[in-house]
Amino acid sequence: MMNVMFVIDGKVITPSLERGTVLKGVTRDSAIVLLRDMGYVVEERNLSIDEIVEAHKKGLFQEVFGVGTAAVVSYICKLSYKDYSMDFDLDKLKVAPALKQHLNDIRVGNVPDKHNWLMKVPS
Repeated sequence: MMNVMFVIDGKVITPSLERGTVLKGVTRDSAIVLLRDMGYVVEERNLSIDEIVEAHKKGLFQEVFGVGTAAVVSYICKLSYKDYSMDFDLDKLKVAPALKQHLNDIRVGNVPDKHNWLMKVPS
């Protein structure tokens, strides 16, 4: 299972946990924390497909990506609703690749783990 994040007008928006239809998970929580650390405004709120389509038509919908345990950060190149398609150029993504890189940099020790997420496993 994967959670989705939308970058609309420079803000990262992800559905809230309130309705119980979104997976509450470590990767989602970690992504939200790191995105905020990276200077992004992150909103956890419900949004409709109509809001998403309208933002795309206005040129405000910049990217969409999934976050989850198996894939960590997964790029999405196309969303469709009814007869309307929204295409995203993966070469122009900024937020998702930066998040993926930052998570990986923490994992391999290239940057400090200031949230104490890493645990040393005894050998």
